[in-house]
Amino acid sequence: MTIQQLDQAINKGELALAIRLGESLYRDSPGSQHVALSLSEAYRQAGKTAQASQTAKQAYHLDPAFVFAQAQYLRCLLPYADHKAMFEILQQALKLDIHDPWCLQVFSDAAVAIDEWQVASEFLGKLEQHSQGVQKAQAQYMRGVSFQVSGMNDKATLLFRAAQHSSGAVAPRALWSLTSVDPAAVTTSELDAALGDPSVSEQEKRYLWQASGQKRHSEGDHEQAFDCWQRANTLSEPLHQYSHQRWEDFFAQLQDGVICGGEFVRSAEAEQTESPVFIVGLPRSGSTLVEQLLVASGQVQALGELRDLEVSVQEVLGRDIRPLPFDISNDDWCRVAQSDLAVHYDKRTASRREKGVIPCDKNPANVLWLGIILNAWPTARIIHVHKAPEAACLGAYRQLFSAAAPWSYRLEDIAHYYHHYRALISFWEDRFPGRILDVQYEDFVSHPKEQGRKIFQYLGLDWRDDLVAGVGQQKGVIPTASSSQVRAGVHQGYLHAWEPYKAQLALFTKAIS
Repeated sequence: MTIQQLDQAINKGELALAIRLGESLYRDSPGSQHVALSLSEAYRQAGKTAQASQTAKQAYHLDPAFVFAQAQYLRCLLPYADHKAMFEILQQALKLDIHDPWCLQVFSDAAVAIDEWQVASEFLGKLEQHSQGVQKAQAQYMRGVSFQVSGMNDKATLLFRAAQHSSGAVAPRALWSLTSVDPAAVTTSELDAALGDPSVSEQEKRYLWQASGQKRHSEGDHEQAFDCWQRANTLSEPLHQYSHQRWEDFFAQLQDGVICGGEFVRSAEAEQTESPVFIVGLPRSGSTLVEQLLVASGQVQALGELRDLEVSVQEVLGRDIRPLPFDISNDDWCRVAQSDLAVHYDKRTASRREKGVIPCDKNPANVLWLGIILNAWPTARIIHVHKAPEAACLGAYRQLFSAAAPWSYRLEDIAHYYHHYRALISFWEDRFPGRILDVQYEDFVSHPKEQGRKIFQYLGLDWRDDLVAGVGQQKGVIPTASSSQVRAGVHQGYLHAWEPYKAQLALFTKAIS
């Protein structure tokens, strides 16, 4: 057995063989960094995230200055979104003169994964210098995204245009992002020409269809806009298949299982942890506006949309990291209840937090973990932000999400998820009355001072009417799909945006009623 055979097995996708070879070689040569790196890659490709990260960590510590070991360790940490470990490696790598495009790509991907967009921009700038063709265009595009989420739309627009002209393969995403920054920056004929380009793949066309929908929506052509979004989602849905049965089972486990798990352990260490603010709901329902109102007070820190709860549950169960939904038995819930989860979460988020302010986790999907939040943090504050059902549906349907929202590409799937999410909220509100604050988006934008006062009273914070004017005005990153809209502040401009689509949303309306 040789290291060459191990690498060949990985390259051929023969992962079971690669793991057997790698484990044998590693037992014989535990000090070989090459063997450890290759074995970690075999584990990573096989979905064995725990073994991959542990082996990559061992390889990294054999020579922490070796750039490829840094990059591989980061790749294996990506499923965990481990901010502390990843940020330390990124800070170390920033001091090095790195020219290798593969490493620079990994470093930038890792920085994006933990919302360190300034760091990502630095690596992307280097990648742009040391790469060519599609990779160079992708670096330009992602640098544009880093400027967009930082509120620097002029710089973002220049980079999106550069990426569009550098490579046809990146042009669809560049046009999509240009349209999201400013629909007037792109013409309908430009989008139609790109859609007619035979070199553009069907999967890339979903970005063009989504952009075309946004463009036509801005022009008031609502029938054509919805048709474009439907075409985009038809192409996206097979990539994120949503199983009604699997999610129904998961929702049942999320309420019944938590109760069967028994009382949650609260150690003395847990009593010393800061109780976060959790803002939950559906994406594109106004949660970022509420978050930015809290940030404007200077009393709350926005941590972003963290995956730490989802990852913490799987870590305390000793599992490899998997996307939602995953099975959780009653026995699993007992282990979660006994795991002192608040401490686990606190340690995972410590490197992001500032002293003297309240941390705010704004991941909408934390609505799934309400049972854990309510039990593990007796003083946690939970704000449920929601829109009128049809507005929430349209907000999700007209946005291309990642795998985090597989339910958002068909109206019947949105209705299915919406029904179960609302039932889950009601379930926990009944069992913990007064613990969850309900904020209706329509009320918030119509009466922001009144609603703001209610929110701050719930949090035990001092309210000032002038805070409303500060929403979206803070410098820094807002890494959400609604970044550009939020920077416009609190207004009623989107209050009735769904109404021209009432006929197209009839299937959703009927399903939830």
